[in-house]
Amino acid sequence: MYLLKNILNMFKRGELGILWPFYLSRFIDASFSLISAYAILYLLDLGFSFFQVSIIFALSPIMSVIFEIPTGAIADIYGRKVSVFLSYLASGIIMLLIPLSSNFYYLAFLFAIWGITQTLSTGAYTAWVIDSLKQKRKSELIDYYYSHDTSLANIGVVVAPLLAALVVTYLNMGYLFTIQGITVLISGCVLLIAKEKFKKNHSHIKELFNQTIKQTKKSIRYGVDHPVIFKILLSSLFLMFVIGASGFLWQPYLKTFNIPLAYFGYVTSIAGFLSIFVPLITHHFSKKFTKVTKYLLILIIAFIISLASIYFISNEYLAMMIVVILYVAIMFIAPIEEPFFQRFVPNRMRATLGSFKSTTSQIGFALSTIIIGLVADLIGPKYSLVSLSFVLLPSLYYYLKIGKLGH
Repeated sequence: MYLLKNILNMFKRGELGILWPFYLSRFIDASFSLISAYAILYLLDLGFSFFQVSIIFALSPIMSVIFEIPTGAIADIYGRKVSVFLSYLASGIIMLLIPLSSNFYYLAFLFAIWGITQTLSTGAYTAWVIDSLKQKRKSELIDYYYSHDTSLANIGVVVAPLLAALVVTYLNMGYLFTIQGITVLISGCVLLIAKEKFKKNHSHIKELFNQTIKQTKKSIRYGVDHPVIFKILLSSLFLMFVIGASGFLWQPYLKTFNIPLAYFGYVTSIAGFLSIFVPLITHHFSKKFTKVTKYLLILIIAFIISLASIYFISNEYLAMMIVVILYVAIMFIAPIEEPFFQRFVPNRMRATLGSFKSTTSQIGFALSTIIIGLVADLIGPKYSLVSLSFVLLPSLYYYLKIGKLGH
């Protein structure tokens, strides 16, 4: 009844009339995002070492960082619709090509190109939606869009892993890439239906690039000199290192228990389901603390204890439980840490410092993947996960320092 009422309200507001291609595309994307629960297992089953798999995976975020600004020029010159469609087209084709060979260099090349193609839609997609609403004089629907888009994404984190479990049970992991590739292409074609009133940016690309570099340098200098912002950035770097490394290790870790392949999908789905409710309780929970830093310190300590406890786990069900706990624990941090960071950022530097923080996180993610891949080859996935508890200690230190400043 609630769902039907919500859909009727979307019709009354004129929301569906404008945004239905974006919503349908997001629903297809989210529901068939199959590879996340199995991608690392797939590459390991091809005979690659942990280090080789880590290089393949790290190439995507590295290329995203390098090409984020240059590919943004495509949206400025040809329009956001063209940029986003090219992203979907290229990503879909790459997914279809991945299962065709087990050659290391072939796969590394595809994952690198995949990282570039994602930058074509990262900023352009949302900007296209927001501009569409503003052009229709429906700016009041922007908040509704973010809410409904998040809801559709949440459906995906539960449904997609279950579909993936079904695929690996009756087919094999290679089909995950094939099916997702086809649905990405379909999703991109759906977006072609959406309209865009494109007005070409006549500013010279070189001039825009120089302005961006100038503003970036100014903002970074401000962030480095700020007593709180710099510590948050450093803490985030170590935190993202651990998140990236644990995200890389959990699949091979559970594989050591010889659990059925379908279980990896079930674990991901359960973790995704629980994570839906985390943002609803984090703000209520954090208000029980006199300082935000106290809340974040307790969460980081809980994260450290969870990672350290893996040393004592020898039961597959406990192992799956701790993976779910780690996944959910991460979700408790972001909804509070990001607004805390924004509290200290001036309006004129908000976008640039936000991008710098995001870039720093991507670098931390890429470095963590490569380093932990090498470590896992030496000591195995279990002890590599345990070692990450020590990597979180600098994050603990920096938030203790921020707490002493009265925050």
